[in-house]
Amino acid sequence: MKEFAFDIKLAAVVRVCATDEKSARAILPVVLDCIDLSEATIDGINDGYGVADVKLTEASISQDDEDGPQLFEVDGKPV
Repeated sequence: MKEFAFDIKLAAVVRVCATDEKSARAILPVVLDCIDLSEATIDGINDGYGVADVKLTEASISQDDEDGPQLFEVDGKPV
């Protein structure tokens, strides 16, 4: 069986606990950029599609917006 790798873009919500927004923004690239997800198999995908396994192997963040990631919530409240 062959393994096919695709480069795709995903949208995600990342929650960071920090003393202020500046600190929270500073830690994002340190923690997330090119994170190794240890090739964890996505459970349950095999049942419906008959494939050997599906893995999310790495993730990185992009700075498409010049202000960085969009802040939309603080302590569970919309901003």
